[in-house]
Amino acid sequence: MVLTTANRLRWRRHVAWAVLLCLSWTGLAIAGEHQLPERFDRLPYRLVEAVSRARAMPRVAVIDFDHDGIDEFVQSSVEQPGKYYYLVISHPAGDYWTPLQQISSPYPTGLVGICDVNLDGTPEIMLSTQVDGLLSVQVYEVSLAGSRANHEVVGGLAWDVGSWLYGDSWDGGLSVWGALDEDGDGSSATLVYTLAGGMSKRPRGVGVGNWKTGEMGWFAPTGAAPTEPTLLVDLTGDGCTEIVVPLGAPCNGVTEGTTTDTLSYVAAFTADGSQLWLREVGGTSSNPTIVVRDLDLDGVPEVLCAVRRGKATDTRHASLYVLRPSDGEPLAEWGFDQSVNAVATASDEDGPLLFAACADGILRRLRFSGRELDVEGGLDCLSAVSAVGYLDLDPFEESVISAVTAEGDVVVCDLNLVPLAALATGDPGVQGKYVEGAVLEDGIRCAYVATNDATYGFVAERGPPRIWPWLVVGLVAAVGAVVSVPRTRRAALSSLRRAVIPAADREEAVDELLAELSTAGHGKLAVTSTLRRLKEQLTMLSGLDSQPAEAFDARFREAARNVQEIGLPKTRTIAARAGRVGIVPGVVATLERKTRAGRAFARRIPAELPYGQSANALSQEVDSMLEDIESNLEALKLACRMELSSALMGEIHRAVGARREDMLELGVELLAPAVSTLEGERVFGTRLEISFVLENLLSNAIRAVSESDVRRIEIAVESDGDEAGVVVSDTGRGIAAADRARIFEKGFSDREGGGHGLWRSREILACRNGSIRLVRSAPGEGSVFELRLAICRPSFDEASASTTAGPDRGDRSVRRES
Repeated sequence: MVLTTANRLRWRRHVAWAVLLCLSWTGLAIAGEHQLPERFDRLPYRLVEAVSRARAMPRVAVIDFDHDGIDEFVQSSVEQPGKYYYLVISHPAGDYWTPLQQISSPYPTGLVGICDVNLDGTPEIMLSTQVDGLLSVQVYEVSLAGSRANHEVVGGLAWDVGSWLYGDSWDGGLSVWGALDEDGDGSSATLVYTLAGGMSKRPRGVGVGNWKTGEMGWFAPTGAAPTEPTLLVDLTGDGCTEIVVPLGAPCNGVTEGTTTDTLSYVAAFTADGSQLWLREVGGTSSNPTIVVRDLDLDGVPEVLCAVRRGKATDTRHASLYVLRPSDGEPLAEWGFDQSVNAVATASDEDGPLLFAACADGILRRLRFSGRELDVEGGLDCLSAVSAVGYLDLDPFEESVISAVTAEGDVVVCDLNLVPLAALATGDPGVQGKYVEGAVLEDGIRCAYVATNDATYGFVAERGPPRIWPWLVVGLVAAVGAVVSVPRTRRAALSSLRRAVIPAADREEAVDELLAELSTAGHGKLAVTSTLRRLKEQLTMLSGLDSQPAEAFDARFREAARNVQEIGLPKTRTIAARAGRVGIVPGVVATLERKTRAGRAFARRIPAELPYGQSANALSQEVDSMLEDIESNLEALKLACRMELSSALMGEIHRAVGARREDMLELGVELLAPAVSTLEGERVFGTRLEISFVLENLLSNAIRAVSESDVRRIEIAVESDGDEAGVVVSDTGRGIAAADRARIFEKGFSDREGGGHGLWRSREILACRNGSIRLVRSAPGEGSVFELRLAICRPSFDEASASTTAGPDRGDRSVRRES
């Protein structure tokens, strides 16, 4: 072949692009990791993961059940496709999470408390289960004696708590906080619980109930919804237990009802239900957090309350209070121009210390002098401080302070607020974060950090910060400055990223992204709900021909703030997660563009309340933005679903090919459908998952026919439009009648080391909306197994979307294949 000058130049240009793509991917892989601020990137220690990240859960508890010095982790999960996984007890070991027990339920279930209900020294786990509108509580006893193989969770009591609900309608949360030994006999039948009715509905309050009979004791309505945590302490030093409850706003922004009170409160009750005191702590529509600690060393603890302010303009109230335990009277107040997200206490040689996580990005150290709170110093974290904890952490001999910022940075410092170590998780968001200590195997002390995205375990190690990533990023930036990558190359970069990420990591990331997308359009503060609410406010204002009343302003500003602080950041997070795994880059780019346009739109909202034509123009702009984001989120969801699917006939023939030698050696006659039988049909389940299920069934059939005179295996397939059926039958020895009900149990098998294939297959298929069942079997007559697999038809044609949509409406075409 003779190359002309034009061909030679074209070939060189292609090679140059290939080199540039490789360099760009290297830079993206490094720069894609969230980088620490420069001041935290040159610390003497760095944080490293002691245990790998786990999927973020709504509620997590760290507790040493068996008192062996190693903590267990109880995680309350969310609904997975096709099945509920609501409670997992894990044991972090090395760089993986070892599940000890999983409690699954087909009904809406949630973790409501972990406490020692019978005062025997071992806490119990309590779950709420709601079936047909009836709410009950189940108590689980944790038995962790002996080796890990003997760890188990035993279902105990269950009782109907309908009488605790203080009314017929129920829309809210139940939490259990502890047990009371009212008669002093060393045992308990009384649990302290709180009810937080949704929105403005009842019930809301604190009460006690008998955990053995389910009978309600006393209940004290509070009007406002109790928040976390409720504490059981001896406030007055008389040997009796009091109950301290933080309360959100009674109105909580709801216009219907009998109150417009949007302030927060703290209340204290005696063990018999009498209100000891009630104290207003400000914080418009905020949820206060409380800590009880003896700050002045007089032998009686004070109540410390931190308030996250709902409105930055509210300077009439403090954000940090020290309350007198006897009557709730403020002994000291601080932060009239601040908003405190969390507070932790510690001690040095001069007495107790307070560390306030402030929304202005500064972690402050304070001390209570007896009459006021004095600020002794601060650490600028360069982002709103979301959480703070006082903990022991390896390898530091002295206790340290650990804080998590709104940008997801974890910062560790000493009690003088000198930074020691830091790490960037890249998980933005103010709420839903906390940090506490945990002890792992071999006595490793770690910082257990929960963010909006995941949970981590960190320890610190000495070492200089990495320099070579910055050199690579600098090289890529220099090359990119000379030869920029046009947007038409975005798909090539995405394909390169898809090829480099390991398949298992990619599938896990797509699974997590799909779980996040499943709730992106639901709920009051979901991605699209915030935009829809702002559009409704603007549509209402566009119908007015004069300046609206002041009451309209608060609702409009709240809707605009929710879009800016909740809806758009969630969209940005979803787009970033999708971009990291290279799914439909055009859709991701559109989401990022619309997020930037949304931020620009939020900055253009006028200071005065819009109405008439002005509001109508803004409403149309929001409507366009909402339509684009909704369609692209749907396209991204469909792409994730296709990513987690596989070609059914291809996997069947791959499984047959893997066992062909075994069947030829035994002389097995195989009847299998042709590849064209269900050509192009895809089912939910990754290639690894579907291949495991099929190969396990085929291997079982081969073993079953190995001792038979007639050795035949038949595979049949069919489809009804929504599901594909796969029937595997054999002429083997069959299954005894006594064993048929147990073949799907974990560990049950007639051969040593078996008993995991069918159990694991059922678990896999349940996660993918599929099922497996034994149709029939009899000794000497063979067995028939049937798989039901959900068909995955939707697909996203990005090329078609790019060419048919236009510059502002690109990546919105969704094609459904039949």
